[in-house]
Amino acid sequence: MRITHYIQDIHPRSGGPPAVVIDLSRQQMVRGHEVTIVCGEKSDVPEIARMLDMRWADLHRRPTIVAPGYGRATARFLRDAISESKPEVVHTHGVFSLGLNTVTKWSDRHGVPCVCSTHGMLHPSALALKSVKKNLFLTLFPKILRSPRWLLTLNAEEEMNARLRFNSNCCVMENGIHVESFTDTTPSEFLDANPVLRDRPYALFVGRLHSIKGIDNLIRAFACARARGLREELVIMGPEEGWLAQISQAIDSCAVKDKVHILPPAYGSAKASAIAGCTMFVHRPRYEGFGIAVAEAMAAGRPVVTTKRCHLDRAFTEGVIIPAEDTDEGFASAMLDVGKSSDAASERGRRNAEWAKANLAWDSIAARIERLYSGK
Repeated sequence: MRITHYIQDIHPRSGGPPAVVIDLSRQQMVRGHEVTIVCGEKSDVPEIARMLDMRWADLHRRPTIVAPGYGRATARFLRDAISESKPEVVHTHGVFSLGLNTVTKWSDRHGVPCVCSTHGMLHPSALALKSVKKNLFLTLFPKILRSPRWLLTLNAEEEMNARLRFNSNCCVMENGIHVESFTDTTPSEFLDANPVLRDRPYALFVGRLHSIKGIDNLIRAFACARARGLREELVIMGPEEGWLAQISQAIDSCAVKDKVHILPPAYGSAKASAIAGCTMFVHRPRYEGFGIAVAEAMAAGRPVVTTKRCHLDRAFTEGVIIPAEDTDEGFASAMLDVGKSSDAASERGRRNAEWAKANLAWDSIAARIERLYSGK
């Protein structure tokens, strides 16, 4: 099958959607398909090249990437790029990009099936952010959501909202993870790069430093846990997206400056090594479509502490993760529960790894998506 993905950009700083496109396209190549990724922005930059070298290292043939040489792609560029890829199916990613309107119109005009991964953007909590601008965009460009054969949402709440408001053909499709990248990994690489953390147990957060991630709330819960005897320090690792000042203020107001470490983002083996070394992975978001970093920590066999706002719905429903109470004291109690018994924490981690491998490996996710491509 010839599959063409469209996404605005595949830069690592853009978080989950680029990672999903890169990993899904990799798995589709492994499964014997011809894959093209059309980008709305320039992709020939060192950060992207390094990420692709890590994530596609085992591929004999790589997906084709088509992107403008500079700036943003014009509508004509996108139409030509999609046409030249001769797709049998078009898979769009995201919601609020003008390029999506061009691509969905092309699919309609040429009778090529289209599916759209919304990446959590249609959840009511996500739509409430800059709601006037988003509602105007969706009113002006309704085809982005009404034309696709399927909308692939990340959780049940988003599916319900999307089904009622935008397109009756919706289903939940969790993001996959490259399970093998997080198994049998050691903390050596991370600790060699951060020797100050050697012999100092740490709880880890990985993600964008953005208001939606709730890092300030996490710091308050961490301070409560420390006051009640938690021995772990807190490592916060990710790209800065306008929230560093608020995070620093939370650290100062909670008087935990010497116990919190803010590190730059890490990718590939460096991220896997950081996860391997933590005693627990922690995430207390204001909203998360699907906590992919939490899922990666599960695959690595680490115990996780998170809330229902992380939207790992099936893991919660099946009792693999017991969601923490979303209050400072409640979240602190959940951290303390993990920290008080290494045996119990190891057992949680073992269950997490088994569940992630059985439910979130990319091959099974790719197979489910292929069935939707075929209209099944």
